[in-house]
Amino acid sequence: MEIKKLKGKNNNKGKKIFLGIEFLRMILSFLIVYIHCFSRSNAKSKFYLIPFKILCFYVPTFFLISFYFSYKSFVLRDINKIVLRFKRFLIPYIIWPILIWIKNNYNYYFYKIKGKTALKNLYCQLLIGCGVHGVFWFHFNLIFVSLFLVINIFIFKKNYMFILYIICLIIYILNYFGYISKIFLKYNKIPVRHSIKPISNTLIYATTGFFLSSLNIINVINNNKKKSFLILFFLFFYVIKYYNKINTLYYSFDVIIIDIVGTFLFLFFSILPLEKINILFIQSIFRLITSYTGGIYYLHPEVMLMFKNIFKDIYYRTFKGCFLIYIISYFICFLGSKIFSKYSLKLLFI
Repeated sequence: MEIKKLKGKNNNKGKKIFLGIEFLRMILSFLIVYIHCFSRSNAKSKFYLIPFKILCFYVPTFFLISFYFSYKSFVLRDINKIVLRFKRFLIPYIIWPILIWIKNNYNYYFYKIKGKTALKNLYCQLLIGCGVHGVFWFHFNLIFVSLFLVINIFIFKKNYMFILYIICLIIYILNYFGYISKIFLKYNKIPVRHSIKPISNTLIYATTGFFLSSLNIINVINNNKKKSFLILFFLFFYVIKYYNKINTLYYSFDVIIIDIVGTFLFLFFSILPLEKINILFIQSIFRLITSYTGGIYYLHPEVMLMFKNIFKDIYYRTFKGCFLIYIISYFICFLGSKIFSKYSLKLLFI
């Protein structure tokens, strides 16, 4: 069963809203803020360190979600939607780093605040997503992998998935024997390794999203919800019970394990019974609070810097501070998206 379409502003073009997936995006978005802004020295128990132990699953799951929902646009060669996708990525990728570069140098030259940023850093940032605002390594990967998939689909047409499977197999073999890591050893101290090395793995996660979308997996499991839930619950129980053994195998089969867990998270949240909330107002509120995850990701490092001298919890990087950073980033994105609602600049906040 598909989740019902909302009739509000968020769905004025008939776009399907998958509330479970939106909820997952919100959780992952907060966990990324937490990872970047929480100080481990503030951990009162091991519970506060759990997000750090499962860090490796956040990005792959985001990639899987992104390419699952872009699959049809790509394979149907819908030029308008493909262009819109790149526009959605490129506007924040280019504009936010430029604004931050200007801000850093303005503060340095006029207020003597540390943070002077060289022009070469901006060049590096725009080229590979690191140098001024490091979180955009993720967008660099999104842009690169999207472009690669578009080229592959237009060249190989009906055989594009077979080509992707072969490439992913080669990448896995190279990863397993450590060749990819060896290639980037000499780039440890510069952004190249941080930004370019993940491309091999993110291509695998994107291909997984494509594969699941080609199966129309969300509809399949929602049409068999009880069986799907039991299978996913069994897998979850298995992972918990044999976590130590899986963790031991992780370093040999990291890409496969991460891909499987990301798929599990995607499937599990897609069958959450949130569609049973038939009250349109509640659905709209839920949709609202799970919005702006992109903008929050772009802004949270700057929000931490801007407000650390105002809120002690942000300064000391506590759990409450992370929550404040998320909320402040959310409201900045909310206001920004409303102010620029009629312009492409709204993509800076959504």
